Amino acid sequence: IIISQTTFGQTKNEKDYIDSNNWVQVGKISVRQFVEELRIPTEKPEYPKNIIYILNTVGQRDTNWISFNDIEYLMTLIDSKEEAKCIMRVISSYMPLEEKPTLGDQIILLINAYRKKLEFPYGLTLCGDFGNKERAEIRDWWEKEKIKNK
Repeated sequence: IIISQTTFGQTKNEKDYIDSNNWVQVGKISVRQFVEELRIPTEKPEYPKNIIYILNTVGQRDTNWISFNDIEYLMTLIDSKEEAKCIMRVISSYMPLEEKPTLGDQIILLINAYRKKLEFPYGLTLCGDFGNKERAEIRDWWEKEKIKNK
């Protein structure tokens, strides 16, 4: 099994939020950049079934990292079926070997951090797996939130 870290196909110097170990420094990345890092590269290796895609992160962001404007953007991705990386803090000892989250699932993790006023990432390893019930609940919440913020 090969583990693909966040910078598959990238050079270290291209992104100032990537450290020398190729880990995402959460304190230096925007929400939109983070979403882009969650995406699995389109350029796939020869044996893709042997690859585990993980977004390795260092640090946490406070509860104000995700803004109302970020949520507007994130809501457009909530139903995405695109495959995405699991988020794994470097202090985690759990390696997600079987989980295959979608981008929409991982987006829900970000939205929940905003909704519940949590630091992010709020777990050591995050691989979302949400169904229609959770998405409907978030849509209902979002409609009320938009009204409150007008």
